[in-house]
Amino acid sequence: MTHQPPEEPPRSGEETDPGPPVRELALLAERPGPDFVGRILRSVQRRVFVSEAVDLSWFGLGEIFRQYWIVVTGLVRGPRDSQGGSEQ
Repeated sequence: MTHQPPEEPPRSGEETDPGPPVRELALLAERPGPDFVGRILRSVQRRVFVSEAVDLSWFGLGEIFRQYWIVVTGLVRGPRDSQGGSEQ
């Protein structure tokens, strides 16, 4: 019995040879239906739409609160003249 050293793992950037394809597995493969790509695209589009809607509602809500804050702080401070001092 000969002792063989273990194979070294491939270094980064080097490709390993996967060997020849297994013919038996090719026989088990099923072809996707004609609407497969359309279903995948619709699924991705639904997820993107929901993500964009959540972003819009979150930032839109934040903008509404910011505008209310500006109004409230403007009411508390009272009217100011153009140079920033209080009117008398």
